[in-house]
Amino acid sequence: MEMAVKNLWLDVFDFIQINHYNFKTIFTHNLGSFEGYYIYKALSNIVDPTQVSTIIDPENDFIRIV
Repeated sequence: MEMAVKNLWLDVFDFIQINHYNFKTIFTHNLGSFEGYYIYKALSNIVDPTQVSTIIDPENDFIRIV
């Protein structure tokens, strides 16, 4: 199951990059809740974790993931 989830995220990130979208910014709804955690975890597993930075508010909700 972990491999399936990792492959799913790889497909998402590949789709964003390969299909000439080359987004610099992606806006998400409700990033502060659990969605932000999953996106952060996926990025940290796919790219060098030192290249992923975040802004988290005092309630521990994600504000931004770069």
